[in-house]
Amino acid sequence: MAKVYHSEIYGLRDTKYDWLNKHNIKNVKWNKLEPQSEFYLFIPQDVTLLKKYQTYKKITDIFPVNSVGIVTARDGFVIDFEKKELERRVKQFIDIKVDEEILKQTYGLTENQN
Repeated sequence: MAKVYHSEIYGLRDTKYDWLNKHNIKNVKWNKLEPQSEFYLFIPQDVTLLKKYQTYKKITDIFPVNSVGIVTARDGFVIDFEKKELERRVKQFIDIKVDEEILKQTYGLTENQN
């Protein structure tokens, strides 16, 4: 079975370059890792609460369908820096007297088939 080791340095780029110039694979302090399934993370992990953590539902079980979230595709219509302007657009949109085609043309709205 393969062995996995880890080491890392922090700091500014020049500090890291200096450190790398003074070290090699033989004189670096390595930490042995024992990556756990299912993710096999190659960074040190505090696994003291892992068994308790694993008793909870996975996020993929709670939300089984992947999604990019809410996409309005009409941000230019529903977002504004000026409250009054936004209120005016919303009032026009909910006013049954205003023709839907005129709103679409005025604000560049199209049907979203997604």
